[in-house]
Amino acid sequence: MRRIIRCFFLIVVTWLILFSISACSKITNAKSVKDFISFVEKGDIQKASEVYDKKISGDGDAMTNANRALSEMIDTTLTKYKNDEWDYYIAHSRLESIAVFPGVSENALLAMEKIDQTNTNNELLSSSKQLLADENYKDAILLLEKIPSTYEKHEDVAIVLDNAKTAYKDSITKSIRTHLENKQFLEAELELTDAEELLGISDDFITLEESIDIAEKKDIIERAQVRADSNDYADALSMLQNAMIEYREDADINQAICKIGTEYVSVKLSEAEHMKEEKNYVGAVAVLNQANAIYPDSTLAKTILDYNKYIPASLTAFEVFYNGFDKYERTVENTLRDKMGNTYTDCILYAYGYETGRHEVYILGRQYSRFTGTIFVPDNRGSDNDEKCYFRIYGDENLMYASPNLPSTAYPVDIDIDVTGVDQLKIQYFGGALTWKRYSAIGNPLLYMVTDD
Repeated sequence: MRRIIRCFFLIVVTWLILFSISACSKITNAKSVKDFISFVEKGDIQKASEVYDKKISGDGDAMTNANRALSEMIDTTLTKYKNDEWDYYIAHSRLESIAVFPGVSENALLAMEKIDQTNTNNELLSSSKQLLADENYKDAILLLEKIPSTYEKHEDVAIVLDNAKTAYKDSITKSIRTHLENKQFLEAELELTDAEELLGISDDFITLEESIDIAEKKDIIERAQVRADSNDYADALSMLQNAMIEYREDADINQAICKIGTEYVSVKLSEAEHMKEEKNYVGAVAVLNQANAIYPDSTLAKTILDYNKYIPASLTAFEVFYNGFDKYERTVENTLRDKMGNTYTDCILYAYGYETGRHEVYILGRQYSRFTGTIFVPDNRGSDNDEKCYFRIYGDENLMYASPNLPSTAYPVDIDIDVTGVDQLKIQYFGGALTWKRYSAIGNPLLYMVTDD
């Protein structure tokens, strides 16, 4: 019996000793963890590390308690930072202290990334508010759009962004109106394009774009009219025609083109009529052709056709229907001079005709009424003798003109022949022989379609 009591007593004593040792150990661990956490909170990483290495590391319970306490510190830090109880630098410093311990290092680093992002977003939001206060709406919008939707204060961001966009749109509208008042259309278009790229196309922006177009078209029309009033119709019409390309057949611009174009046609018709009265038909047609190129008009085209009838055509420009002369018996010369010193252009020079005469035929097609020119003996074109030479001119085989004999000293003879209704014009030359040349020429041979008024 005594033996049993003694065994029981030993068991109880052993248990009490072990319990005391465990209790002491827990008390020691708790104190170590408490000291460790205190050093971490103070940011004294060196002492915290000493406690951790000497009294916590290797002790499972102590490490568990320490990691639990550090995790709670991480959560507390995030909460205090979120609630603005701690600023970024305090929270970041606390998490940096925690991150050196392996058990919670990963969580601490994730928490640091989170507050770093939050801090960045806070700074973006703060800077945006300041830009908004400074009326720098565009930059405020650009900053706000960098803040992710996951940001805790996304509702605040949405409100500030909406205010910035509204203010920016109002500012753009006011600025564009000012540009239009100052006729700064390019600047207005650039601002609107910039705003559309930032905010997207809206009904308000479409209305602004229409306002710019209307104002610019009005300005173009007004400036064109000023040029037209200064008789610079070509520039005025060019401006309007270019505007028509840009504004796709705009009715107002088209109306302005018709108005100024009608004035232009009237002015040029009057100018050409005056030149016609002075018998400057070539100049009149040139004026009308230039006007018709700038502003095509049926009245101009018809008048050009009518006036062309007054411009004589050189016979040298006609194709010879029949040529009875050999190569060196008849040539065309740009200029020749007679023995009196007179100069002629577009000359037909004849060297041989023989006694029987050689001839050439032109088709007039009954379109001409007069044939004029000058028959002369060219200077510096020697003749072997003064044998007779002369011309005969026929219209459809009817003799219409017979020149006098032209000795080498003959004076020039002007011709003016009525060729109304003539289809074929034949010019026959007599003179020269196989052994000698006899030069004569017709200078300025012209055909007129109608008789001068």
